[in-house]
Amino acid sequence: MKVLVFLGSSGSGKTTNIVELISRLNCSVGTVKFMHHERLDIEPSRKDTSKHVEAGSMFTIGVARKETVVRIPVNERMNYDEIEKMLGVLPMVDLVIVESLFSPPKGSGIIISGCDEDDLEGNLKRIRGSYSRDQILAVVGKVCESQSSWNDIPCVDAEGLTKIVTRFIDS
Repeated sequence: MKVLVFLGSSGSGKTTNIVELISRLNCSVGTVKFMHHERLDIEPSRKDTSKHVEAGSMFTIGVARKETVVRIPVNERMNYDEIEKMLGVLPMVDLVIVESLFSPPKGSGIIISGCDEDDLEGNLKRIRGSYSRDQILAVVGKVCESQSSWNDIPCVDAEGLTKIVTRFIDS
């Protein structure tokens, strides 16, 4: 299992790129969404965790300051015996995409999302010392509308991101 971390400020395109990537990849994906809220609002269709599930994530874990919610899409309502079997076990996936984690695990790939170059710099400052340069695979988001690279890191669209992440998974 590979871990891919998306870093970026609110509104920079993280969720949009994650949803597009999930729908394009030919592998099993689970997602983790870190949020700044105390508690989670998991109202269907309004939240990023819903968007992850709708795109095809096998599970989504929403992490707030005071609670964590695991969402696993099912075809029909589960009975208690099925839930009991599931407790403590999540589906195995090829890739876990983590949104908004500012302490990337060793060996994870990092995608930086930004509105502009200052935004990208700010994101890197937030994780300084907790990553190596070779972990950064690409830049996505609004900043890529006006440039093809940033600090020798490629700015990519959905197709380019899919290719880069597929190589990362296969490595």
